[in-house]
Amino acid sequence: MRTERGFTLLELATVLAVIGIAAAIALPRLPAAGTLAVDDAAARLVERLSEAREQAILGGTVAHVELRDGLPRDVALDRIEVGGAVRVGATAIELGPDGDALATRVTLVGDEGNRATVVVPAGVGRARRECEAPP
Repeated sequence: MRTERGFTLLELATVLAVIGIAAAIALPRLPAAGTLAVDDAAARLVERLSEAREQAILGGTVAHVELRDGLPRDVALDRIEVGGAVRVGATAIELGPDGDALATRVTLVGDEGNRATVVVPAGVGRARRECEAPP
């Protein structure tokens, strides 16, 4: 008597169907890679701004933060508003020796149109990010 080991065609088809259904449910719920890149770039910018503010206060000197530094290739500066006015061509923020800056909003945009805004409040408040849905 000969016994063969292995899977039947029916068993393989069932497993593939279950994997297909699970993928169809799970994949639409995963964030797009572009969204992750923009969110990550915004989080890193918030940390850089916080570190620069601390250095300005501790050193008693003006700190300049170049906003393009550390941005991934698929993320760019879209808009910079300082004190409510759009700064065309601006790529840096200046923090005074007391860590103070004018109210600033920096909008980052990814290749897929995803946006995140980093807000630097006037005074000595901590920078924060605001994520937006694609247009």
